[in-house]
Amino acid sequence: MCCAFLSSYALANELQIETQDHLSLMFNQNGSFRSLVTNKENILTKNTASGFWVRDVKANKVAPFEGEIESKKRAIIFSGKVEPLQLKIHAEFVGRKNHIRIKGNLEELSAGERAVDLELRLYCDAIGAKWDRDIQVSKTITQNSSQINTFYPFHGLTLPNNRGAIGIGIAAEEPAVFEFSYKNNEYYVLKLKYGLSTYSTGRLYKKAQFNILIFKIDPNWGFRSVVKIYYDIHKRWFERRAKKNGLWLWRNNADEVPNPWDYAYREGGPEGWENDERWNIATCPYTIIGQREIKRLPNLPEDYKDQIAVLKTLETNVFKGWRVPQSNFPAAGLREIILNSGLHDQVGHYRIVPRQTSWGGNSLTFPVNPSPLLYENRPLATVGKIGLEWVEWVLNNNCFLDGVYIDSLSSWGAYYNHRRDHFPYASISLTYDPETDLPAIHNSFAHLEYLYSLRERLHKDNKILFGNGIRPANSTFFAGMLLDVLGSENNLNSLVNKQFMRLLYKRIVAYKKPFLIINNNEKDWSDINKVANLWEIGLFFGIYPGYNWKYQKDEALYKRHKHIIKRFIPLLKQLDTAGWEPLTFAMTDKDEIWIERYGDISSGLYFTVFNTSNEKQKFSIELQKAILRLADRFSCVDLLNSDGDGLRVDNNKLHYELAGKKAGMIKIVQ
Repeated sequence: MCCAFLSSYALANELQIETQDHLSLMFNQNGSFRSLVTNKENILTKNTASGFWVRDVKANKVAPFEGEIESKKRAIIFSGKVEPLQLKIHAEFVGRKNHIRIKGNLEELSAGERAVDLELRLYCDAIGAKWDRDIQVSKTITQNSSQINTFYPFHGLTLPNNRGAIGIGIAAEEPAVFEFSYKNNEYYVLKLKYGLSTYSTGRLYKKAQFNILIFKIDPNWGFRSVVKIYYDIHKRWFERRAKKNGLWLWRNNADEVPNPWDYAYREGGPEGWENDERWNIATCPYTIIGQREIKRLPNLPEDYKDQIAVLKTLETNVFKGWRVPQSNFPAAGLREIILNSGLHDQVGHYRIVPRQTSWGGNSLTFPVNPSPLLYENRPLATVGKIGLEWVEWVLNNNCFLDGVYIDSLSSWGAYYNHRRDHFPYASISLTYDPETDLPAIHNSFAHLEYLYSLRERLHKDNKILFGNGIRPANSTFFAGMLLDVLGSENNLNSLVNKQFMRLLYKRIVAYKKPFLIINNNEKDWSDINKVANLWEIGLFFGIYPGYNWKYQKDEALYKRHKHIIKRFIPLLKQLDTAGWEPLTFAMTDKDEIWIERYGDISSGLYFTVFNTSNEKQKFSIELQKAILRLADRFSCVDLLNSDGDGLRVDNNKLHYELAGKKAGMIKIVQ
């Protein structure tokens, strides 16, 4: 009996993965998780089936995967099945420096088209745990808690009584549609939503590929720690390559605005590049690859047959004469491009958006699949192929360009594409349309396939990729990681709704990269108090606010706002140079006061604070001096408020006062 006990114990120890920072995952023989230890204590509930589960969406049947598990050099291999659902999983667990990486695939064993949810479940008692929406908003899980939506491909739990803190993330290499939740007061779960299809090919034939990260987090910093570790794991995706600091010049040339010295990145070109050079502005020619449209129609046909009839009247010649430096929208061949790249709905119709716009009048807009992989083995014109060919042409003939701008990543990436002849060319796993439970390409992932190729081409020549449309959605975060300069068009009201959730999202997806905003609301710019408030908010988040193209060149408007812009631009440039850090190592003593950190003491250490309440607040900020490498004696200055509102230092604390909805910018000096 003693020998048998020792043999069993040794075998159990073999079925274990551990990271260098001592996160330990132990398995049962059937592939479920026996323990997950983050702080010398197993956070999993005993005798439950933590591990991989799967749900057939249409049948609404769910079951755990069970199978065989083996230990290989530096890895645990799990192969499991759910026979009644005809589904199979293969997963490889590898321990790294600060995370466990789980790579594998989910496979359909029958011949049907399937919508499935792959779930990674951690059964644990999380009542009383912290559930963070983002770096500022945190709630406690109770018996009646509802799920808090998250738009980030990572999340975490900080369990009460110092029982451990865990983070889960989706690796950038395998994007997926996802959901995090704590279900039935029993288990914490990451749900990945996949479509499995026989129309896919290669590694996606009846399969979905996944790449999941599990890591320890610092319980003192919760979601901020999750964010920092995700950055550390994905360093190459968050590297800052765009070095300029300033505003977004939208459509105008530098000689058309009264303050060209305030701008850093221009959406436009190649024409006008000489003026950009004079003012150190990066020239990034405009492109859009998520839609193609038929403009200036005498009327808008409402019937689908009539809309398709309009499409079929267009000319067909595609590869002759479209390469012109002033445009990447060839008129010739538009019909073929739409017919080949257009998205299908569940009944096989082209997705069409009839609309009236200032630039196109009566228009039929067709959301399209921009992947350059589409029909790569066939001589068919697609948006992705032509888009990359135009980029190649414009870079080869205009060596002075600094990069390329790409528009509307969110708007046209939001569609589901049921077009089965597109499935074989997808390199990112399919998902399913929640309205039909049928496999589909999420068009945001087709955009990613285009961005992968575009980013590689631009970086080869040390050029930058500037993109618009990075808004809270579980598809745009992956796009944001690929960009060098991030932007979005928002009005002030949309930015301040929901406790500034949109601005928090923008800051987190960008990390140290510049994030620029264009405000399109004319009323916002007519109210001088709103303008000042927008810049205060922008300063706190380290995000550049800006006008739309009409107001950028309005000299009278600039004169009214000049004193505000001159006050804030130099401060934003300092923060932009220092770089935002998710771990502040500073805490305020009031929930109404938010704080963010930029830089470090060696290169410049700044804190921005914001009073989210409407009332004046007196508060203190406690600094972790050792971690921030501060000397016993240091001083600070409020760079935004000249009178300092009573800012003073007392050992490791700063004492401060701010009016309602006001920001402060503190520089630490020693």
